[in-house]
Amino acid sequence: MRELSSPSLERLRLALRSRKPRRSALRGFTRAATLVPVAERPGGLSLVFTARSAGLSCHAGQISFPGGRREACDRRMRDTALREAREEVGLDPAAVEVVGVLDDVATYTGFVITPVVGWIGKARGFAPDRREVRRVLELPLARLADPGGFSHAGFRDVAGAPHPMFEFRVGKVLVWGATARMVHDLLSILGWPKKLRL
Repeated sequence: MRELSSPSLERLRLALRSRKPRRSALRGFTRAATLVPVAERPGGLSLVFTARSAGLSCHAGQISFPGGRREACDRRMRDTALREAREEVGLDPAAVEVVGVLDDVATYTGFVITPVVGWIGKARGFAPDRREVRRVLELPLARLADPGGFSHAGFRDVAGAPHPMFEFRVGKVLVWGATARMVHDLLSILGWPKKLRL
């Protein structure tokens, strides 16, 4: 089985721009966006996640990308993603190159999330808002693409339609739910082995 080679920024750009992301037309769902931060590290590319604070009323303790609901000040969904990343982890929007958008992800909790992929290069020194974020963590794309850590976790009904659920385990870190669906989509776009696509 071929492995995912570490993509470059240009390959990431081309892969995302060569397709048209699917937008959801579900009514009654709250619009939200996440930033999928792609960092350049010595061993290859990594994705930056947040571990949500345990005291939150929604999704406490989960691994997620920085994001949240769209607000009136946001002209586009990318504005929502960049604003939330600044608020949650202190990431300066000027340090982010938006390179593309993944398919919308609808959740059983009533959200439609637009994942915005942002290249942050070698940026470090995140400043998490401790009210929302317990810690910031990075997971290498190569580790996320390891078939040994991937599993299909069945289907969940969202607005009367079955949506596939996935899990990615890297060491003791478990990525699941909507965040795992975003990771799955990104890896597939970058050429993840077809036999693992569901």
